[in-house]
Amino acid sequence: MNVVGVVFYPWIDQPTKERGLSPFLRPFLRYGEPMSKLSLYSSMWALQTFVGRASCVALAVIIAALLTFDLWLDGLSVLRPDVIELSYSRQFIVERVPVNVLFAAEKMSYLRVTDQDHARDVYRSPLCPTRLLDMTVTETVERVVLPHVSFYIKGKYFVLNASCWEDSWLNDFISNTVHKIKVPVGERYK
Repeated sequence: MNVVGVVFYPWIDQPTKERGLSPFLRPFLRYGEPMSKLSLYSSMWALQTFVGRASCVALAVIIAALLTFDLWLDGLSVLRPDVIELSYSRQFIVERVPVNVLFAAEKMSYLRVTDQDHARDVYRSPLCPTRLLDMTVTETVERVVLPHVSFYIKGKYFVLNASCWEDSWLNDFISNTVHKIKVPVGERYK
């Protein structure tokens, strides 16, 4: 019966230090297996350890990338606007918010419309080219109108001219309001 430290190993016929193995390998020993360096350092054991560690590292990288992407998307809805306008009745705040989009041909922005009576209700349009979002705001009883975009007050939706519309994968994340595309009369039958 051999005692190594405080732990008792009845299946080992010699103390661990005499066999030349380091003490951190003791937990990897199995009951009844022969004590040899070859069995501890076999290629299968090394492969399983490497694959286990590599999959943990890969999983950690994927989770970190997803969290970073989620934080970036969450930050898109609260970006600082570059232009702020009030409607004629001063009930609606209309903001143009630029977004840095990777691989975009030109600068993109979205409109953020806030009703002053219900300040928690913020309506975001889909992305449009910044050069087409002229911030000349006019207001009628039923809508807030910009040159290429209209926001209907009662229905709470945007209508965009076809010239302003560019589909982007970010529209699913940015826009929180229903939007419709209005095709000009001359282009409907082309």
